[in-house]
Amino acid sequence: MLTLAFALFASTAHAAVDADGDGFDTSSDCDDLNAAVNPGATEVADGLDNDCDGTVDEGTGGGPDSDGDGYSPAAGDCDDGEKLVHPGATEVCNGRDDNCDGTADEGITADTWYADADGDGFGDPGTGITQCSGPAGYVHDNTDCDDGSAAVHPGATEVEADGIDQDCDGTDAGGTGADTGDTADTGAGGDTSADSGADTSTADTGDTGTGTTHTLCATTPGAALPFAGALAVFAAFARRKRR
Repeated sequence: MLTLAFALFASTAHAAVDADGDGFDTSSDCDDLNAAVNPGATEVADGLDNDCDGTVDEGTGGGPDSDGDGYSPAAGDCDDGEKLVHPGATEVCNGRDDNCDGTADEGITADTWYADADGDGFGDPGTGITQCSGPAGYVHDNTDCDDGSAAVHPGATEVEADGIDQDCDGTDAGGTGADTGDTADTGAGGDTSADSGADTSTADTGDTGTGTTHTLCATTPGAALPFAGALAVFAAFARRKRR
């Protein structure tokens, strides 16, 4: 009785099982955890021995499918190291041939990119290139008026009268005034215009005008006035009349 019970237990313990439910147990299923792999399965180019005949991807175009996308190189996979690249894949804007039709990015609208040499986020308008993705150091913006200085770009703080257009608005603030008077300078800082008279302004510290002072009379102590002789003659005549 004990012998019979032991025999039944041993038989049950060693019975083959079908863990993946594909109808084939471990006695013939070479991968009982994958229902797509069994002796009755169809071989496909996926790098697996689907039909458990000991050969991988036979009859599918030849060669294994390294990236597991269902296509081997012989079956048309143009990049068997990238699962997103294979015949029938969706083409996206990335500079590569996703669907293996021989053309990269067909049907995709590319963008224009501009070099940003100074790294201020504003690009040089003269450096545009059109492609799907921007190279390193390129941005979409094209409004930098000096791509060699990170301190110069639209929105930068303007420094007055330094000869530099920091904010790229086309002018250097405070550097374009003119000297318009003989006795008072009304020009802005940085004015280099000469006038015809004395420049008496103290507010315009950047004025380098070269106007000359109109001399009406001598100012040196003891110097003779220009009309002193005439006065002397007139005084002598007056005295003579009184006599």
